[in-house]
Amino acid sequence: MSTDLVAELGEGWCVTLVRGHQPDDVLTVMGAVPGSIGPAAFEDLPAGATDRELVLTRTWPGKDWTFAVECDGPSGFLGWRRELLADLSAPGGFAGTALYLPNMQEVCAAEDGCVVSVIEPLHTYRRSGSDPDRFTGRMRELGFRIDDGDDLAGVARDLPLGARTMLLLEVMTGIALDASALEGPWRGGTMRLDEHGAQIRFAES
Repeated sequence: MSTDLVAELGEGWCVTLVRGHQPDDVLTVMGAVPGSIGPAAFEDLPAGATDRELVLTRTWPGKDWTFAVECDGPSGFLGWRRELLADLSAPGGFAGTALYLPNMQEVCAAEDGCVVSVIEPLHTYRRSGSDPDRFTGRMRELGFRIDDGDDLAGVARDLPLGARTMLLLEVMTGIALDASALEGPWRGGTMRLDEHGAQIRFAES
């Protein structure tokens, strides 16, 4: 259950699932240095020990997906940026991300280079993107609020907000997430900076 995964991740996190790209490709697009850390077990990687964003990636067993985790974002989580998520979904791919902070939560999906749905887990009737209602059928089954006047029900009503955020990512990607998602090995990369201290998003050609 996603509740177990949320407990392992801690108080603030951003998780991203990408279909169609390998871990090093995901690190490069996100602006991190592939393979600069690891491979290692999740608990052995130095989250919180750097002044740059640290992205951890692994392949999803048996599927054409990469799972990326950020548990510490000194200047903002990389995976939360919508234009970056759109890049991760192109060409012909799919990417979903879930951001959880005590004062902000958002789940976003992109397909083939376009952001298709953005949802606020606390107010799921607030949706945007090119196809904002794509996932409302499954959301309704789980008890999420589809319209402003709806009440939380069923599975969604009984979950804390962090687990509700992760469940929305499951709805968007079709990937069931629990604590086993943190099993390794993981590769990590710190954010690339140029000589002026600015982030480099893409590898130099």
